[in-house]
Amino acid sequence: MRISVKNRAVARVVENTRPGLKCSSRRDMSDLPKTSARGNAMATSVAQQAYQCDQCGNPDIVAVPLLYQQGTRTFSGVFNRGVSQSVAAQTLSPPRTRRYAIRAFAWGMVVVLCLLWGCTALRAFLLDGTHSASLSSITVVTLLLCMGAIIGMFRSMRKIYRYNQDIYPELEAKWAHSFMCRRCGKLQSII
Repeated sequence: MRISVKNRAVARVVENTRPGLKCSSRRDMSDLPKTSARGNAMATSVAQQAYQCDQCGNPDIVAVPLLYQQGTRTFSGVFNRGVSQSVAAQTLSPPRTRRYAIRAFAWGMVVVLCLLWGCTALRAFLLDGTHSASLSSITVVTLLLCMGAIIGMFRSMRKIYRYNQDIYPELEAKWAHSFMCRRCGKLQSII
């Protein structure tokens, strides 16, 4: 006689919830429907072992995104609003994408300054009738610095783009599948 895993679990729950009651209060095991392991998907599923910590063996591990969510609170009042985070939520925060604005502004300022100096030196060189070598070298150096700053700006933007497209999705997937042991605090990735 074969009894499905589902029906055994139901029998255990009934037995555990009413410990004083015996077979007369619940169905006899022979009355349970007979299912084959091939015909019922529930019968073939074996109870999976709960995940446990690799370091201490504690089964009480929690998903990192859940800990982050539980430790982050948004508040707002009449004159203020903001976000309050626990130390654990700050430590377990998700990875962030890199922003373009700060680097674009910094490189843009360098480019503008180099262009201004280069144009000023070029104007002085063209207006000067003697065409001195020192003025021409200053003009060439500032214009080369401007071109270097433009190339540096594009390389910096490309680096940010590649991080956001290639590295960030992997970091976020790793963060989403990370768990922390509540006993020892070890972080582990379960994929």
